[in-house]
Amino acid sequence: MLICFTEKEGTPFSRGGRHVEAGIAIGLALPVICVGPCENIFFALPEVQIVGNWLDAIKILVAKKKLDAIPA
Repeated sequence: MLICFTEKEGTPFSRGGRHVEAGIAIGLALPVICVGPCENIFFALPEVQIVGNWLDAIKILVAKKKLDAIPA
């Protein structure tokens, strides 16, 4: 899983390494959560979950953990 924190447009000293990491994670079919605005085409893909803040990301993680605990 990749959790990526993005920045609003115009933020000084913004770096783009997270875009490469997101592309690799998506290519490997890993779950991706983007916390913040959609900065890149990768984050617009339907398999990427975009949330506005860290609390919403935690809710997704807790829900996933509960689903993983259910025996198949």
